[in-house]
Amino acid sequence: MKFLIKSIVIKMSEEVVPIHAQEYFNVANDGEITQVVIFYYYDPKGYYEELANRGEIGKELDKMLINMQNFLDEEKVYLNEQRVRPKVIGADLSFVSPEIVSATFIIKFKGTLRKGINVYEDHYEPEIAEYDYEIYWIFPPGWKVIDVDMAGDHEIIGDGNILVVWAEEGINIGDHEQILFYIP
Repeated sequence: MKFLIKSIVIKMSEEVVPIHAQEYFNVANDGEITQVVIFYYYDPKGYYEELANRGEIGKELDKMLINMQNFLDEEKVYLNEQRVRPKVIGADLSFVSPEIVSATFIIKFKGTLRKGINVYEDHYEPEIAEYDYEIYWIFPPGWKVIDVDMAGDHEIIGDGNILVVWAEEGINIGDHEQILFYIP
């Protein structure tokens, strides 16, 4: 899932350059996790605008969705030592400005949670971040983030149920991440 927003560069043109990313995980009481990933691209030659003008954005989104799913399929994601399989359920492309485009992906997966300590893990190919990014994990009220093993800096905020991770371009992302969280 490159949950750590690893450099999932889904560029369909050499002129399109990734410049930033944000990722949001919303964890539900029943173990379903909804992930929203937003990639920002610098598109100085208007590759995506040209596709929009030709009415071909839908085809491009289909390609992007398939590419993202392929990236996710390469990862090994676990909740409490049980493998889960993230699924891309939607994608969208937005024009932030004439030269900045954002690609948004909505991903879902579900695992079995239990009272007490729970563990989320993701294993992937090591990589160097190609751009700055932030990640937000939002757990239900009363839940607590206990420990975090992820590249970059992090802070636990709110009542201990929100995790914020940020990293700068050039950081070694490694090949593994883990979050321990407590359910009362």
